[in-house]
Amino acid sequence: MPPKRPRPERILLVGDSIAHEARIPLAEFLSERSIGLDTVTFPGLAPCDLFEAAATTAAETQPDLAILLFTGNAISPCMREANDPTSDAYFATYRNDMTAIVDGLTGANAGNETEVWVVEPLPYAKPSTVETVARLDEIFQSIDGVAGAIPIRDLFTTANDTYSVSLPCILPDEPCPTVQVRAEDGVHLGNDGTDNQFGRNRLAFAIDRFLDRNYE
Repeated sequence: MPPKRPRPERILLVGDSIAHEARIPLAEFLSERSIGLDTVTFPGLAPCDLFEAAATTAAETQPDLAILLFTGNAISPCMREANDPTSDAYFATYRNDMTAIVDGLTGANAGNETEVWVVEPLPYAKPSTVETVARLDEIFQSIDGVAGAIPIRDLFTTANDTYSVSLPCILPDEPCPTVQVRAEDGVHLGNDGTDNQFGRNRLAFAIDRFLDRNYE
């Protein structure tokens, strides 16, 4: 096992609705470790919407670690020419704009090197998204400056590694025998008109677990 890295003091979370949903429980987890969290997140956005805001926030907050979580949105104006998730333009735009985010994060923090990680993609209800999500994950991890992917699938899939809205409880605060970990829309964690927090908590736990395994 490789030696653990020094614990980050500040983390920057950048992403779309899934990141936006998890930001509050993640901040609570990190506060228990005396780690500060800054966020650049908003539902429905693509990387091209956020690379300037991410770079600006990185310059202001000087994070030791940045976590990127994007799920393939293509509805904003900057994706107008690349909004077909089956097209080469879509994947090229995602590659270029995620590269711009990574460059902005590492370049803005010249005096204190920022380590950049992406979050492993969530499984989705629609089989048609599987290939798109897998290809995006491959692109994200291949970008120069990305250290790797934070694993989360084991907390959001069945024993057969398939999508499910509800799963057996795992975390100590989950009421057994099962909890709802995904919204009924097949995409989000808890934005389905309920007070469900368990999917958000699981994503925050996955990031906290990753830190525990890799950082002092």
